[in-house]
Amino acid sequence: MKSKRKIITLFVVVSLIWVIGTDYLLLRWEPELYSFYQKIKGIVFIIATSVFIYFLLNKSEKINILTEEKEKVETLINSIPDFITFKDADGRWIQSNQFALQLYQLHQIDYVGKTNSQLAEEQPLYENELLAANESDERTWERGHTTRSEETIPLQNGKTKVFDTIKTPLFTEAGDRKALIVVGRDITERITAKQKLAESELRYKALFEHSPELVYMIDLSGKITNLNKHFKHVTGYNEEDGIGKPLIDFVDEKDHVRLKLKFHRVITNREVVQCSEIKIKHRTGKKVIVNCASVPIIINDELVGITGYANNITPIIEAEEKLRTTEKLAVVGELAAGIAHEIRNPLTSLRGFVQLFQSQSKEENPIHRIMLDELERINMIASELLVLSRPQEIIFTQTNVSQVLSDVVQLLSSEARAHGATLHFTEPIPLYVYGDKNQLKQLFINVIKNATEASACQISASIDLDETNQSITINIADDGHGMTEERVQRLGEPFFSQKEKGTGLGLTVSHKIIEQHNGTIHYDSALGKGTFVHVTFPIYKEHQGH
Repeated sequence: MKSKRKIITLFVVVSLIWVIGTDYLLLRWEPELYSFYQKIKGIVFIIATSVFIYFLLNKSEKINILTEEKEKVETLINSIPDFITFKDADGRWIQSNQFALQLYQLHQIDYVGKTNSQLAEEQPLYENELLAANESDERTWERGHTTRSEETIPLQNGKTKVFDTIKTPLFTEAGDRKALIVVGRDITERITAKQKLAESELRYKALFEHSPELVYMIDLSGKITNLNKHFKHVTGYNEEDGIGKPLIDFVDEKDHVRLKLKFHRVITNREVVQCSEIKIKHRTGKKVIVNCASVPIIINDELVGITGYANNITPIIEAEEKLRTTEKLAVVGELAAGIAHEIRNPLTSLRGFVQLFQSQSKEENPIHRIMLDELERINMIASELLVLSRPQEIIFTQTNVSQVLSDVVQLLSSEARAHGATLHFTEPIPLYVYGDKNQLKQLFINVIKNATEASACQISASIDLDETNQSITINIADDGHGMTEERVQRLGEPFFSQKEKGTGLGLTVSHKIIEQHNGTIHYDSALGKGTFVHVTFPIYKEHQGH
């Protein structure tokens, strides 16, 4: 406005000087040519005025264009859903868009030319934010380049908005401060979504990691992409051993087809599929059975993988098997209690008569020997039935298991040679368990006799002490004909035997002895590769005897 007044004043002054000055000079120097020069002066004045008006109109046109451009820019920045503010080198507000004015409630305030501190006095609600902006403005000037930060602005309704604020400093060619451009984008929804996502991830992580079941994820090719810690409990392998490998590698071969069909159904129908009693290959070779549930992972309506939940039901199945065995033992006990003594009474008479016939016979009759052998076998069966039917008196003491096993090996060496087998045992240092010597001896006799009768040529026995000195393992190995997996699983069941004259009660008694001594038994066997029996007992501790 001041520059326009100066231009108009200058034009009026110059015009007056021109009109009055030239008239005075013409009248004084050339009065006779005054009329001629007056016309020339008028022409010159018209030309000068035309030039002035031309430049003035040209300037006005440029101003109009700039005004239109300014209006376009203002329309543009006002349509942007971000707050935009321009400040001069001293931090005074030059211009702001409508979003910024609404945000800081500056509609009724003449904000142009005022600093943040001055506006803070007029808008106490935003005092802290405006004063904090002073500090961030100064940091931007000091750094000399664009800075970025998150600013939280309170709203009148008590809520807040978070802005991603970008401040860009402008400098003159001499390096002096020129202007500061402030642009802030509302990222409240993004921050809220990020927080919800983080909370969701935490809940998912807690559910995934702390689930009482094995939880795994596989891609569409069947490879494991994620696991929780229960993978080791179920398979014996660490998580890093499983990730990246096909899940099917940890499943028994007999269940491969069934599991693949279930996965195909999940992928095809995008539905939850249950799969019961899947056998898992444990690192130690023991049997692990799980029930599985497969859930499709769908992201943006696209199937990207499968989440699986595996519940280890091995303890339940073992408990059911143990219950069935117990029921069988109960039946055996009832039968034994009722008939064992009745069998022995006539058995004694029959044995006596056969021996009498044998002594009176002038010639040796092989029938007598066969009858005595069969009567002895009946007596042995009755004895085993009595063991199962009535509680045995067990005296737990500190027992040298090395010595017990050594005695059994010496006792059975001759019988093993009679079957064409050689029995090896190197007695280790004395190792003690808390148990009954006679029952442990019966256990070792049963296991070694089974090895002897399995067409073995070499039978070896050894004792190992674990690294933590918490347990002792007795290992008995033979190179006999071995057993199938199905047969191994049924070992210990009453009356289950594939021997010609076996009753199946020997291992039943053995398993009962092991259970009474808080031990475990494990079989490794395959047809044509012999059998390895591992019996583990807790090592003796002083407080056990008190």
